[in-house]
Amino acid sequence: MRVSKVLTAKRMKNKITIFNYISFISRLILTITFLISGIAKLADINGFRWELASLKLFYWLPVQILTYVIPVFEIVIAILLITGLANRYVSVHLGVFIMILGLVSYYATYILNLDDCKCFGKIIDLHYGAWHFVLLAAIFILDVFVFFDRKRMWTIAGVVKK
Repeated sequence: MRVSKVLTAKRMKNKITIFNYISFISRLILTITFLISGIAKLADINGFRWELASLKLFYWLPVQILTYVIPVFEIVIAILLITGLANRYVSVHLGVFIMILGLVSYYATYILNLDDCKCFGKIIDLHYGAWHFVLLAAIFILDVFVFFDRKRMWTIAGVVKK
């Protein structure tokens, strides 16, 4: 009886360790993705502005504001993810952001019949369509792993606390 409890505890420890590695890799991938996306949008700010205006969701003034807010938001999210600060808070906001991107992608793909996305500026030529939704779903799944990460591995916040 005692041996089975010890084996169960070891299995649980291994599962937690594997989950920690998966969540760390998820944080790393999300950080790289949103950092590249934010920097690419800031590098080609005029192209991003015109793509945002082509969605016809906002008047010109909100487009001007969102042109700068969205890339800065992505860069801040990336920095907070890699440092491990406010992981759950960041993860919730990132999940909402991904859902909004999914709705905007659906609108652009099936209602406006747009093709070019400019999600990564001129760095990666991403188009609206099925693969775009697969990419958003994969990013959302990675965000779920980050959300349920209770014991953050290799964070700057953890190093500073020690």
